[in-house]
Amino acid sequence: MRFERILVPVDFSEPSKRALEQAATLAERMGASLTVLHVFEPVDMPPVDPAFRPPEGDSDPSERVANLRDQLRQWVEPLGLAPERIESRVEIGSPVDLITDASADHDLIVIATHGRAGLRRLLLGSVTERVVRGARCSTLVVHERDQER
Repeated sequence: MRFERILVPVDFSEPSKRALEQAATLAERMGASLTVLHVFEPVDMPPVDPAFRPPEGDSDPSERVANLRDQLRQWVEPLGLAPERIESRVEIGSPVDLITDASADHDLIVIATHGRAGLRRLLLGSVTERVVRGARCSTLVVHERDQER
């Protein structure tokens, strides 16, 4: 199977950093382009990752998005992919909806899971699980346990 367009959603957690690294490796090996997507949830929406805290002093949404773009750029630059083969995007809205919508234009999603179970999973839900169910392309899930190998 050949992938030409790979989507990797990131939430700035360690598992999503690992997924990004694996997606970059796949993109390099296959000559594919890579879209790195961070979805910023408005204040009235619960955060995907409760451990993620936006930078201090950016209560203005446009300032927050600008800060997130800078943070995303810092994650993408070390990957070493040619600039014409990588796109970084910050979008505002529901992560599940925006990721599944973006999947229509891609051949593969590489997404991390935080490996929550029990009550935490019940209360927080699983963005990854819902993306896998709604994706319009193949999905590779990078499990948190894979980080230790």
